[in-house]
Amino acid sequence: LAQVILPGIGDPKKAEQGYNGVFLPSDRTLSRGVQQARERISAGDYSRAIRFLDELLDPAKEDSFVVIAGSNEVAGLKATSRQILKNLSAEGRQAYESTFGPVARRELRNAIDEGDFEAIRHVTQRYFYTPAGYEAVLLLAAQEADMGRHFSAALAYQQLIDTPEAAKLFQPQLSLMAAFSWLAMNDRSRALELIEDLREADRKSTRLNSSHTDIS
Repeated sequence: LAQVILPGIGDPKKAEQGYNGVFLPSDRTLSRGVQQARERISAGDYSRAIRFLDELLDPAKEDSFVVIAGSNEVAGLKATSRQILKNLSAEGRQAYESTFGPVARRELRNAIDEGDFEAIRHVTQRYFYTPAGYEAVLLLAAQEADMGRHFSAALAYQQLIDTPEAAKLFQPQLSLMAAFSWLAMNDRSRALELIEDLREADRKSTRLNSSHTDIS
């Protein structure tokens, strides 16, 4: 299921020498565009930046590498775009979800109506950081589990668990389904770890709620 979030690398447009003399595909124009997107986001100009990043995440477009500003290091274009979206401030996340949340929801609804799992996968690749994107990953993870591919299912569930916005929507269901997949692989320790994390989260929530209870 890694392909849901990490699509393949496309053919190079240019070659940049990376680690150990290995030549990696890169596009200097897109590298500059990514840097400009970062700068716009830092300045609070979210609209153009998030639209540019959305275009980069289009599954129909090939991936490449971008040069990280101020270094000779390179990173995957789509992975870099997702990382920028992941690190958006609350204001930036609101702008992103307001812009692309309805689009993602419409595409997911159409994909579900048509039983098109490839289209559902595209929603996860392009719109992961929206409620519909989280739901799409959940659907694909459940399909993986149903097909007996419990390792990929567990990884997908964990990705949602590690994303606070998704966890808020789907916990404790996520941890329970992930635990089931680990148990199906005879990994009892991983399953118990997830259940214990749920219990600890519940204890913290109970303590927090108690501290805010008015007992006067």
